[in-house]
Amino acid sequence: MPRLRDELFKFGGLADFLHFLDWACGLANTRERLARMAYDFCRRLRDDGTGYADVIVNPTHWSAWRGRMQAMIEALDEGFTSAERDGLPSVGLCISLLRTQTADEAIELSSNSNPGGCRAWSRSRLTATRPPLGGPALASPRLFERRARRG
Repeated sequence: MPRLRDELFKFGGLADFLHFLDWACGLANTRERLARMAYDFCRRLRDDGTGYADVIVNPTHWSAWRGRMQAMIEALDEGFTSAERDGLPSVGLCISLLRTQTADEAIELSSNSNPGGCRAWSRSRLTATRPPLGGPALASPRLFERRARRG
């Protein structure tokens, strides 16, 4: 652990928080762990009385998944789908882009024509991509379809 258990969630600033985030996300280092984490998140949503959530994921914090973002999304989808089958709340994913990514890299990531681009993943539950610096999300039609089905 990066610090004592009693101080685990105490941060001395943004850099300290991001360091912790990298460590915590690094714990989900197998498909099974990541799918289980997604399932457990849905269980916590239900326990808190939440009916739906969109999760913002910035792939750079997930060290075990570098260069394997599609596998990461599929593992998350596996956990969320299993939870939905068990009657737990639905979850959508929003991929967050980095400030250090070039415009070309961001476009390639979210492109419909790129086989590795997030919008081309047929089984994904992506609802949007979020540009850096809090810019507006680019919503996908899937977001509106999912919300319409919920009523």
